[in-house]
Amino acid sequence: TPSLAAVATSGSYGDLSGTPSLAAVATSGSYNDLADVPTRTTHYFVGSTATPTEWQADVIFNQNYTRFCEAIGKSFVSAQTLQSHYTPGETNGFYYDGWYYTGHRACDGDAHVWGNGDPGNDYNVWRYDRSVVDCGCCLNSGQWAMETAALITCE
Repeated sequence: TPSLAAVATSGSYGDLSGTPSLAAVATSGSYNDLADVPTRTTHYFVGSTATPTEWQADVIFNQNYTRFCEAIGKSFVSAQTLQSHYTPGETNGFYYDGWYYTGHRACDGDAHVWGNGDPGNDYNVWRYDRSVVDCGCCLNSGQWAMETAALITCE
């Protein structure tokens, strides 16, 4: 009778000889087991004001892409602006207490953040502050929308 290897009768992987050495990820399937994971990633960012956070308003209005990378715990590498423009007559959407919006100042108590500082001029970013002057909840200025889209690379 022929001599058979143990695996021929057991069917067990452990009975194979000359098996390859597998990385942990090959058997676990876990991302955390990967080696040499790329640290540089490119993100598609698109936003328009109104927005709840100052860093998002800074990215949208000033194209300060470093702020995006900082917000996700990374360092800025590069960015390509795909689109950045004001759209007159376009709504900012609804904004709430503490949110940032573009256009002329909607409420006398709103704080100027960026732009030319003229409350009647649309080229500005303001922060709605109901504690100073309460203009109500969920404002919709319907003035201008500032929109920005970009590819931002961080590591």
